[in-house]
Amino acid sequence: MTARAIFSGAQDNRDKRVELLQKYAFKFFPSTKYLNYAVQVENYTLQKAANLVLNVDGCIGTLFLDLLHSSSLFTEVCIPVPSRLASVMSYMRHCLFHISLHAFA
Repeated sequence: MTARAIFSGAQDNRDKRVELLQKYAFKFFPSTKYLNYAVQVENYTLQKAANLVLNVDGCIGTLFLDLLHSSSLFTEVCIPVPSRLASVMSYMRHCLFHISLHAFA
């Protein structure tokens, strides 16, 4: 089952902001590689407990990674696949560091 198909089956505890961000990304982003991964993790965690949903911070972090990935300015070395959603923020800091290197080079 794809992330797009799973989005249509909303859980009771889903944050409406996350649903809006996902809907927008699936419609307008050229690639949702990282969001798809986050939704897969969410589906796994929802099997454990009904309150382990993707939060708005995690969604924004994955969308930021998707934008960086879609720009073709960054390699997989700059944007590693997070092993856990909790580490997305550290990846964002890592990517922002690379952006600053490119901006001031």
